[in-house]
Amino acid sequence: LRDPKYFGATCKLLFNIELHPMQIAILQEFWIRAFPMYIASRGWGKSFLLALYAVLRCIFHPGTKIVIVGAAFRQSKIIFEYMENMWRTSSILRSIFNGNDDGPRRDVDRCTIRLGDSWAVAIPMGDGSKIRGLRAHIIIADEFASISPDIYETVVSGFAAVSASPIQNVKEEAKKKAMKEAGLWNDELEALEYKMGNQAIISGTADYAFKHFAAYWKRYKGNIVTGK
Repeated sequence: LRDPKYFGATCKLLFNIELHPMQIAILQEFWIRAFPMYIASRGWGKSFLLALYAVLRCIFHPGTKIVIVGAAFRQSKIIFEYMENMWRTSSILRSIFNGNDDGPRRDVDRCTIRLGDSWAVAIPMGDGSKIRGLRAHIIIADEFASISPDIYETVVSGFAAVSASPIQNVKEEAKKKAMKEAGLWNDELEALEYKMGNQAIISGTADYAFKHFAAYWKRYKGNIVTGK
């Protein structure tokens, strides 16, 4: 179920959601890219797909911490509401994560959903002064054209300055080594154990060429073309 090749079947089974092949392809790219940029027209379903990706990450990578930001609280809450709806409509998901702390919760200044050891929190950005100190493995910045690039670079990008448990990493490497020595390790397990590290996703509708979103796009494209 956690193999990106079969995410179409995974989403159908867990959430009764039937995905378009293009949506499956985007989820697969999210799964393996550290700095994806997600640009699509209005109404394409960007917020829904980001919410679905966040839920899948929380399910299949226990201990994942995700921060969702938007220029206004309304924007980040849209993604949270999609996640909340997935929780309420999926009896399988609720049966897997049935602890007292599991599920969505709304507070004045943030919305949080917990799935076992993983959590995702949706927050407003504002001027950045009230959100310092958060740490996460994944940052999702929606409607990036409306987000101040200065606040994003100085405050939000710092959220990802956290690593997973180093002790757990040592245990996993020891387990992998033992399985290789016993001849139990294969290419399929190698693909599933791929670790991407921390991730930052910026998403939104294309904006004017002289604004910062276009500047980010040009920089990303330049890195791809040059291979840096």
